[in-house]
Amino acid sequence: MCPAPEKIECRAENYSEVSIDQIGQVVTCSLQTGLVCRNEDQRGTFTMCFNYNVRMLCCDRSHCPSTLPPTSTLSPHPHTQTPVTLVTSRWTGPGLSTETSTQTGTSLPRTPESPSVPPASTASLPHTPGLWTPGTLTTSTSRVPPVTPQPLSTPGPTPALTSTAASSVATGSFVPPSSTPGTVPTPVVLTSSPLTSRVSVATSSSLGTLGPGASSSPLFSPSPCFCWAFGQLFSPGDVIYNKTDRAGCHFSAVCNQHCDIDRFQGSCPTSQPPMSSTPVSPPSPRAGCDNAVPPRQVNETWTLDNCTVARCEGDNHVVLLPPEPVANVSCVNKHLPIRVWDEHQPCQVHYECECSCSVWGHSHYSTFDGTTYSFPGNCTYILMREIRPHHGNLSILMHSHYCAAAHGTSCSRALQVLYQSMEIVLTTTTATGTEESLVLFDGVRVSGAFSKNGVSVSVTAATNMHIDITAIGVSVSFSGSVFQVQLSYSHFSHNTEGQCGTCTNSQRDDCRRPDGTMAPTCKDMARSWQVPDGSGEGCRTPTSPPPSASPLSPVPSTSTATTSTPCAPGPLCKLLLSPVFSECHALVPPNAFFSSCTSDDCQSGRPEVPCQSLAAYAALCRARGVCTDWRNATSGLCELPCPASKVYKPCGPAQPASCDSRNQRPLDKGLALAEGCFCPGDQLLFSSHKDICVPECPCVGPDGLPKFPGQRWVSDCQACVCDTISVSVQCTPVRCEAQAPPPQCEQDGFVIVTRPQADNPCCPEMLCVCNVTTCHQATPTCPPGQELTQEEGHCCPTFRCQPKLCEYHGTIYGVGATFPAVNLCHTCTCLSGPSQEPVVQCEEDTCSPCPQGFVHSRVAGQCCGNCVQAACFTPEGRMVQPNETWVDSHVSNCTEYLCEAQGGVPVLTPQPTSCPDVSLCRGILRRTGCCYTCEMEEDVCQVHVNLTVLRQQGCEAVVTVTFCEGSCPGVSKYSMEAQTMQHQCSCCQESRTHQQAVTLQCPDGTSIQHTYTQVDSCSCTTACMPSPMASRDTLI
Repeated sequence: MCPAPEKIECRAENYSEVSIDQIGQVVTCSLQTGLVCRNEDQRGTFTMCFNYNVRMLCCDRSHCPSTLPPTSTLSPHPHTQTPVTLVTSRWTGPGLSTETSTQTGTSLPRTPESPSVPPASTASLPHTPGLWTPGTLTTSTSRVPPVTPQPLSTPGPTPALTSTAASSVATGSFVPPSSTPGTVPTPVVLTSSPLTSRVSVATSSSLGTLGPGASSSPLFSPSPCFCWAFGQLFSPGDVIYNKTDRAGCHFSAVCNQHCDIDRFQGSCPTSQPPMSSTPVSPPSPRAGCDNAVPPRQVNETWTLDNCTVARCEGDNHVVLLPPEPVANVSCVNKHLPIRVWDEHQPCQVHYECECSCSVWGHSHYSTFDGTTYSFPGNCTYILMREIRPHHGNLSILMHSHYCAAAHGTSCSRALQVLYQSMEIVLTTTTATGTEESLVLFDGVRVSGAFSKNGVSVSVTAATNMHIDITAIGVSVSFSGSVFQVQLSYSHFSHNTEGQCGTCTNSQRDDCRRPDGTMAPTCKDMARSWQVPDGSGEGCRTPTSPPPSASPLSPVPSTSTATTSTPCAPGPLCKLLLSPVFSECHALVPPNAFFSSCTSDDCQSGRPEVPCQSLAAYAALCRARGVCTDWRNATSGLCELPCPASKVYKPCGPAQPASCDSRNQRPLDKGLALAEGCFCPGDQLLFSSHKDICVPECPCVGPDGLPKFPGQRWVSDCQACVCDTISVSVQCTPVRCEAQAPPPQCEQDGFVIVTRPQADNPCCPEMLCVCNVTTCHQATPTCPPGQELTQEEGHCCPTFRCQPKLCEYHGTIYGVGATFPAVNLCHTCTCLSGPSQEPVVQCEEDTCSPCPQGFVHSRVAGQCCGNCVQAACFTPEGRMVQPNETWVDSHVSNCTEYLCEAQGGVPVLTPQPTSCPDVSLCRGILRRTGCCYTCEMEEDVCQVHVNLTVLRQQGCEAVVTVTFCEGSCPGVSKYSMEAQTMQHQCSCCQESRTHQQAVTLQCPDGTSIQHTYTQVDSCSCTTACMPSPMASRDTLI
């Protein structure tokens, strides 16, 4: 790129804040090899090299003199042009490496003692694989012939600062828009030279100053741009520096109309002036600027109305100083910074990054600092809150199911804003059958535009709602499926936490948990911001993170919202990268929204779901002043329906003009744009609280509705009309016809009364009306036991004395009458009381008893109920209680019956008798009671028991000895086949034995242990075993 570069810097285009050794790719950047990145070296999810920016510091010092020239006149050095390489990189296709193209420009000469200018920063272009391809950059260079310098002492007028229009111009296929309000237009400069690729060297004894009538910016560009030097931005016409070095040589530089820097070298002194031996009298002080209002002193500066700074040079010479350059900032969320004016010093301006958080599609998040992730939460979460309550303790909560205003319908999503002591809820309702907005201000529903205590609420469509708090720079919008929160960086930087991140212009702390630790990913962090109370069923408070959680985690990925999708993006998603949004691409990168749109389109299967990603991106563009009618390009899939009286606008005023707006406080210009339904161009809202469009402001009727010129109505007995000329309400009293003579009231008790007419309430009429106080009949006195009654039908009552009656629950009963009570099983009687006043006495009814074995069972609507069987009965009528048994001795004593309930009725059920199993009996079956027993024959071979005394060595013990005894079958017959006698003999022998241990007691009191054989079972054996040898045991 140059013969001997002194420094090289490399960075990833989309991750400019991350060092390349932490970018996660195999890439090297050094002066020896340059930038090397190969696709085949990459491992992991993304197997292609990123786009990288490379810049080098190239200097040519061959023309710089080491000492001052000794000659009397200084001839100008011809400026030297050194080739400088412009580097661009672009994607050549999926799976291919990054291509690098170079263009040659020129570098600037270095002069002694001239300030060094930092390299121009490379502008980051939006990156989208396969779609954004920067075009070829071209440069044109022209040379300015040397001009003979003039000495500093040359008399005559000061030559003016000049520059030529020829310059090195870099052109490309993508240039950020420069007319967007509140943004910094950054030209696409891909040069690595210390200044620019165009240098014009002219000679001047001094830089010209702007006089009182001169313009402060002599050079302007058709489209605004800036020069970058010393870490600052300069507008066209600004003087970048104007200095003289220690040798007396004069150097200056100016930002020209093409945003190139023109440098100028003046004359240098030939020798030191001779020192006079006589003292020089000090010069007389210069006069000030009396032509200024008020008069100014020499070197006094002041600020004009247009924020231009003027300075008095003396002798009525006023110059306009160039504006101070405003330092640009780089926003990690890839949005261009916004221009902010100091509220206390209107002429002080600076750039800052706007903290903008978006939530769309029920699971996609983009934090204040641009980290994107997916989290399908189903509870209530804290989107944002202040760490330290500096600005009203602002908190913003997102409800997945807000049921406080459901009124029996389904619970919708909602956004809850808590500020100072106020609570504002934005949600939707379907109470009328269609989804419409619902705004609750401190629990009270408000409609249309509403403002209170510095909080403004507006509704621009069926579900589009906005909250603006201008004092602290907060803007919140909600459309049912898209949330957006925008905060002022100067108010909330480093003081927010929640699912929207930290607003620090750094993604290292975006995934902050409530305890201050950092989660591995923002998806892990999001669950920890669940609100413990009010989250609904199925929501549990998240557990605290493990104690080993790091207080600061590595930079989270800005593309965690979705991974590589298995299907191609749909037509709606492609709109994000199409020319429909091209004007916004330089302001807000569309990559995250394109990824989420493609993911939703693949997973949902519904064609309208991607509209949420487009709406979220369009809202960010609208906040930057870029209006795109993107819905018109969706073929009706993303249509926003409007009522017949309104029209859709992609950008309209958040607080639309209305007839009562003249009585409202002027709105902040920062709250200008919103999407929604607005009155047609030739109409405006009748009122900020009434959704009625009118062609012109009419009169306001008593019901708050419009009354158009010429329309008449009656209100409060005033005949009113909306005057066609003044468009004001003109009212006169309603005229009434002459009243007839008053009527004659002849019946007793009637008097004349004046009252409004039924069909014309504003006019009176006189009628005869009954007034019992004017009746002349006296009220009689009734004897005891009677009461006074009045007969109806006449004005004056007719009185009669009648016996007193009982009143029971609205029913009149005579004395002695009986009637059912309100309580079941009670009967009431009207009785004469001791005080001659009849009383009602109620008693409980008596129920007849049930027969034996039956009990009363309550039946609804009946007093005593029914008698139901509670025991069993035998055929003879004997009662058997439940769970008792009975034997029918007349039939069989062996059959037992149990009293148990079957189907709710007690019945006797037979129970089988338990008998031993005799199926294998070889003896004689005998019936004993109700069962059979097996009796063995006495002469059968079997075990017999004998009690005997066992002696051994003088010691003895009584033991039980078993033995085999009994008959066994035997046969002796002649065999024809064998021709001899055959014998089959069997004897009763033991078939199973065991050794039995016994303790023998000796005469001397000792005991010994002894064992003997005990027979367990016997059987008939075909051959008898020989008897064993007799032991020395003695059995008696």
